[in-house]
Amino acid sequence: MQGLENAFWVIIDFGNVVVHIFLKEYREFYRLEDLWADAPRVTYTD
Repeated sequence: MQGLENAFWVIIDFGNVVVHIFLKEYREFYRLEDLWADAPRVTYTD
């Protein structure tokens, strides 16, 4: 797990899946969905 020291972007690599957890403003800034637009998307709701 990387990013805990900054706490605005955390990356968790599970091998087949990489999870990016952002604060909202960073997610909007980096727009990673645009880099992997052809990848399947999984939406999480709590």
